[in-house]
Amino acid sequence: MAKFHQTTLSGSSADPTPTSYQINEIYLYDNNENQWDIRSIITSIEIYESLYTSSIEVTLSVADGISLLEQALITGNEKISIKVQQTQVKDDSETRRKFELDVYIAEVINFSRAVPGLQTYQFVCFSEHMYINSVSRLNRSFENTLGSLVKIICERDLRIEPNYINESSKGIIKGIYPRLRPLSAINWLMRNAVEDNTPFYFYETAFNGVNFDSYKNIVQQDVYREYNHKPEFSLKPLTPKSYEEIASRIRKFSSTLNLSKLASLSEGAYSATLHEIDIATKSYTKRDLRYDKDIKYKLNEHKPFNDNVQFKDLKFNDSIDSIHYYINQNSKAFSQKNYHSPASPTIMSRQSYLENIDLLSHSLTIAGDFELTPGKVIALLIPKSTDTESLKLDPRDRILSGKHVVTSIEHRFSNSEYTMNIVVQKDSFEFDLQGDSNE
Repeated sequence: MAKFHQTTLSGSSADPTPTSYQINEIYLYDNNENQWDIRSIITSIEIYESLYTSSIEVTLSVADGISLLEQALITGNEKISIKVQQTQVKDDSETRRKFELDVYIAEVINFSRAVPGLQTYQFVCFSEHMYINSVSRLNRSFENTLGSLVKIICERDLRIEPNYINESSKGIIKGIYPRLRPLSAINWLMRNAVEDNTPFYFYETAFNGVNFDSYKNIVQQDVYREYNHKPEFSLKPLTPKSYEEIASRIRKFSSTLNLSKLASLSEGAYSATLHEIDIATKSYTKRDLRYDKDIKYKLNEHKPFNDNVQFKDLKFNDSIDSIHYYINQNSKAFSQKNYHSPASPTIMSRQSYLENIDLLSHSLTIAGDFELTPGKVIALLIPKSTDTESLKLDPRDRILSGKHVVTSIEHRFSNSEYTMNIVVQKDSFEFDLQGDSNE
């Protein structure tokens, strides 16, 4: 076993800050069952997680002066165990939080030998269930609720102990998996999984593992923290108040506004029509979706469009010809419902929720926080771009501020500090777009 110098990227501190952390261990296990302590040659760690991805992605940057690739006979499937710790301060008390990750090398990239005796490269790693997924196919019948089917695939096929599986999706469905990989089968099921007409997400976080939850549950959470982009901070070091001030500060801020109503209209964000044909009974049903009537769950109070706007004498809410959906049913094919049954009539509302979450997107850099994960709701206070006197009257930019869902996070552990680059999105506004802009 290799005996590397025991060091950490960032040592523990008697007075922790939101950007301090400690690496407890980084072990590499080669294919000959040898354990290598590689903390001393790791220069940075990046952990990526997203509401839209089924595995975390870990990138380890390596400054290798000991020929690790040759000594450990790295072939690109080895296990790496990582333990990282952070101390959080709140109300004069300290709480320790940990990442304890077992990941597997998927790629070795960016190899370079700039100077003699030193080579640099990066290990790109994923969770074990990504490898299990690559060697598995589902070719069996199924009969259960959608949430229960996802749980069975996790535990039986991917060998995952999920953190949380929302099994609230109603109705027993029956069918046969058409030789799908387990994660493809989950995505296939998830297309029709809804809770109160809202879509589901299947994702993994470094802090609490694999989750399967609905947009309804996500939106109804309490706000985790308010983050602000104030131009000035009066920091008093080494106090719980200053800790919170640093933790809630937005260091960098940029936005992809996605305010195009042209795209949202054509994708069914505000109104739509569904045509359903049952070939067993030769019946035809037509339904429509209208935002004001059918969309119940929003992050903020007010809808994302103005009713004063009309095209072809139609408000956005009434433009049901903007998109049409077609579903074929066979009500007598099974004693239970088939795979397509949950899509009627929820396909319209599900698509509306998915489109509206793209209303507005921000990219933020903030201090590190192990407990902030994709799927959490945060509030943003973004000041207006105006003079100081106007800021005193009303500091909030009402377009950019408000409640948002965290959709992705990149944790960055470097030699100097722990920070996070996060993407947040929202589906609605804090104020009525038909109101006085000076309110």
